[in-house]
Amino acid sequence: MKLNFFIFIFCVLLPQIIFIDALIDNATCEPIDPSSPCAPYLNYDAIYVNATYNQAILNITATLAFGQLGQIPSVLNQCKANATLIFCLSTYQKCNEIQSVSIPVPSRPCHSVCGNVLASCPPAVIEIAYPSGFSCDLNDQELNLPQFPETSTYYNLTEFGGTNNESVQCVNGEAKTIAFECPHPLIQLPYATIENSNTYPVYQNCVLPCPVQVYTDKQQNNKFLTEVICFSFSAFMSVFLLITFGVLPNKTNHRWLIIVYICITNLSLCASYAIQEANLYYKTHRTDWRCTDDPGRYKDHTDSTCQLMGFFFNVGGLGTIMFLTLYSFDFFLTMNMRMWIFIIFMSLLPMKQFSSSVVSSGCWIGSGTKMFYQYFCFYAPAYFSTLLMVIFISFSTYRLFKMTILFKSLNDRRILLLNLRSIVFLFLILFCVVFTSFYPLYTTYNDEEYIEAIAVWVMCIMQGGGDTCGHIQFKGYGLRYLNFFTMAIIGVLLFFFTIDPLVLQIYRESSRLKRFLNLFGIKWGGQIPSAPNSNTNTTSDSSGSNNNNNNNNNNNNNRKSFRKSRGVSITAKKSISSSESSNSIEMNPLNESQNRNLESSTTTLTAAATNNEV
Repeated sequence: MKLNFFIFIFCVLLPQIIFIDALIDNATCEPIDPSSPCAPYLNYDAIYVNATYNQAILNITATLAFGQLGQIPSVLNQCKANATLIFCLSTYQKCNEIQSVSIPVPSRPCHSVCGNVLASCPPAVIEIAYPSGFSCDLNDQELNLPQFPETSTYYNLTEFGGTNNESVQCVNGEAKTIAFECPHPLIQLPYATIENSNTYPVYQNCVLPCPVQVYTDKQQNNKFLTEVICFSFSAFMSVFLLITFGVLPNKTNHRWLIIVYICITNLSLCASYAIQEANLYYKTHRTDWRCTDDPGRYKDHTDSTCQLMGFFFNVGGLGTIMFLTLYSFDFFLTMNMRMWIFIIFMSLLPMKQFSSSVVSSGCWIGSGTKMFYQYFCFYAPAYFSTLLMVIFISFSTYRLFKMTILFKSLNDRRILLLNLRSIVFLFLILFCVVFTSFYPLYTTYNDEEYIEAIAVWVMCIMQGGGDTCGHIQFKGYGLRYLNFFTMAIIGVLLFFFTIDPLVLQIYRESSRLKRFLNLFGIKWGGQIPSAPNSNTNTTSDSSGSNNNNNNNNNNNNNRKSFRKSRGVSITAKKSISSSESSNSIEMNPLNESQNRNLESSTTTLTAAATNNEV
């Protein structure tokens, strides 16, 4: 999306200001400001200023108008020169002193100047500034004087002691094509380059530099340190849990697979950030990843690193949201592959739409084409998943609350701690997902605030402010900081998965870990179980090998003893053998009636369990 800030301003203000009524009261003749955009186009020094405006207002008006005039194509250079001249002659009117009454009056542009505009400019260009039509024979309705006199304007000055037909000659001037240079730090580019690249024009053929500072150095440093710490720890936790639940277990279940998928999508987010930082490392002359070697051009889909980062970011963002929803609801295992296909498809579809901008931190789906790709490939599935997550987490929290009340009679703080862990994890994840999924929509529909901030900064630059203009001041840094913090912290929250005795059990009983350590002569646990043969029958409730029955029985006895010490077992996992499942609920402190109530509650709980059931 190009930031054409001044298109509407010129069309609205120019017809109202181009012919300023000759108000006599409090009028003065002033030397023209040399910094005015119109100064090079005028062949006189004194301009007419009355009580209703001053030169500061005229300079702002001229700056805005020149931004629009600069968009006239180069093939219409003569039109551009004539339009610029008539604007300057009408806005900075020549001042004339009437000696007999000592009253200043303005000179109007001659009729021939207006005729040159009509002759050189196509009707379509004129209609932009004058949708209702334009003519060189218009009259000033208040003073009943022609706005473009043939030779002179006749003023009635009898009220001030003068004549009723005081003649003031009109001004012609000379249409000039003056080479324009963009003030620092704006970058001047050919119009063809601006139209065919991801740049942000703000004034004629001037574009914003890349990068352009929008936050203070302290804010940028805080952002950088937060990203480095959070993404590094997120990557570490993802790899750790990926090994714990995806590599080491002798057998797995669908809940662990979902955790593995969450780790993969979070690693995808970390990869998008790593691509960004790696690109800066190898391009030390740049200070921002979004910038290219072409001055003023931000990365877009033509840059391979931008496509790669956009793909990983969309896979990570959309995948994390959807698999957290899947975790909340505990979907069927057979749907996991379909979910991956959907996520990859939704990330490949907008590949040619990835781009960076002044507002963004990196590459993602651009807001062009009426935001179709943003809605179709991210917002719609993300918000639907978020809605499901709210429903599932609300139900899970309700069930956990009931179970917590029921377990108070056991006086077992470990169970209450695990339940509390589940509730905290669910709500933290819910907050992160809701905020990170809705923040992009917030920035998209509030981009006028960013445009206004850039326009204020550009106006200061165009008026010669230079370094005193500081940097572009975007509002809402707190929300922006919270956005990338919640996005980076999702991987850190995976730490909650490690607060479970089952993690240590996985490491103690992992046959893969035993074989790996045995290569280095390190003994781990008991005897390494032999690999199952082809005749071995396995089910979701078996250990996977008949040779392990003795070990499993010993493990079962140990687990039963462990559960007795805890006083309760909340649920039976698929990874526990059938013999253990039959003894999975032991509640000695409770009477028979309490046992039945507790068993009924625990068997219906799908999102709250000590074995990573939330």
